[in-house]
Amino acid sequence: MTDPSLGNRTIVATVWSGVGIYGQRLITLGVGMVLSRTLSAGDFGLIALIGFAGGFFSVLSDCGISNAVVQFRDFERRELGSLLIFSMLLSVGITAMMWLSAPLIAAFFKNNALIPVCRVLSIGLFFTAVSAVPTGLLKRDMRFKELAKYQMFATSMGAVVCLYGVYLGLSYWAVVAQVLVTSILGSVVVFWLARLPPFGSFGIEAVKRVFSFSGYLLIGDIVRYIGRNAEVIVIGRALGEGPLGQYNRAYSLFMLPVSLMASALNPVLHSSLSSIQDDRDRMRTAYLQIVRLIATISMPVMAVSVVLGPELVRLCWGPNWSESIPIFQVLGVAAMVQPLIAPSGAVFMAQSKTKWFFRMALCNNTLILITITIGVQFGLIGVAWGYTTGAVVTFSIVLYITLGKLLGTSMAEFISTVRFPLMLAAVLTAFAVVVAWGARIYFDYVMVLVLVVVPVSVIYLLSVATWQRSLLEKLAKSLPSVPQSVLLTWLNRLSFAHGK
Repeated sequence: MTDPSLGNRTIVATVWSGVGIYGQRLITLGVGMVLSRTLSAGDFGLIALIGFAGGFFSVLSDCGISNAVVQFRDFERRELGSLLIFSMLLSVGITAMMWLSAPLIAAFFKNNALIPVCRVLSIGLFFTAVSAVPTGLLKRDMRFKELAKYQMFATSMGAVVCLYGVYLGLSYWAVVAQVLVTSILGSVVVFWLARLPPFGSFGIEAVKRVFSFSGYLLIGDIVRYIGRNAEVIVIGRALGEGPLGQYNRAYSLFMLPVSLMASALNPVLHSSLSSIQDDRDRMRTAYLQIVRLIATISMPVMAVSVVLGPELVRLCWGPNWSESIPIFQVLGVAAMVQPLIAPSGAVFMAQSKTKWFFRMALCNNTLILITITIGVQFGLIGVAWGYTTGAVVTFSIVLYITLGKLLGTSMAEFISTVRFPLMLAAVLTAFAVVVAWGARIYFDYVMVLVLVVVPVSVIYLLSVATWQRSLLEKLAKSLPSVPQSVLLTWLNRLSFAHGK
């Protein structure tokens, strides 16, 4: 028997997780808008290399501990204490590893500036790594509302430090300072929220249990991370920091909706699905509800964003990044489908199919690395087409395995789930193309955005309220009382106007 509240609770938690992630990304976007008008393409190329190195060691530092805490709900206090002690020891080791490997990273990318930067970032990595257990506990208990508020605080403080560093003329070191402050405050926040009680002595059994679940998951995460950052490796090595900076600005704008969906959704969905891991029917229902939510947001938004690429790049990054416009538009094709497979990782983890997850990640990301390596022969636009081609193919592979092998459903049911968002995206894209074509003749980029975005938003909201009312009602229940009342009142008036 299905639990109708599970999908609702998942959506509510997803909304609060999204609020936190979107808030952090918007703050980061604001900082990026300032930096793009201050730093050069070469500086952004170096920042991309810094982000790649730090992110790689961050993946290693978690070792799947937080996901294991979510998955194994029967962990007792002594086992959690063992994991906490292990994560502290691991944090020291990963920090030392990043410090010592800094010269190797610099030699690979042919840039000695990476040596001191990597060593400073290793300090922040320690704080990120040590917070794996309390983070897992908060996710397991679905306390995403609290996480959202306090992580936004940490991100805001990091942004303030970064902007002050830019004011002082610190260049990319301002970004390094931002990462450090955010990591340290974020770690303090999760420990404070989790309020971990004193634990007992260390025992190896819990660690063995974690690695029995997360061993393949960790390797899969490493492979996926390298695949997602294949452009940084290929462009940074073959073309240098300047072209990498141009690509980085386009990729950052493209990844905004993609990473937001995955970051907001996966922790929530894993927590929800792990509680029903033995009931495939309930899991399938929750999965399709989330896919419908993602498609309703991502497909129309990204389709219109591709049309408005010149205006969006100019607004966000300024007039010096015109080379990023065609790259963003090509990547936008991938952004229309990539968010739809974001829930698949949670399904693999909830069913403990971590070995499958690893094999799929290895296959998919090898394919993307190959297509990007071929594409770099044709410059930055070739890299973008290589990434998009690989992303579309891997989307098909992941979807086939998730639907047919794990959830026991058909492609026809999936298509039925995304049919409305797909049709809406097509209508809005056609409208945006016509209006933008005419508006560009007479108006500047700001006015073009206004003339397209305002009517598109109205059409979008009326369409969703008319044909996806139940989805909006579920979203309304996750909001605070005032916006909840406003949204429900608006829906009721719309229904009355339609005679429903």
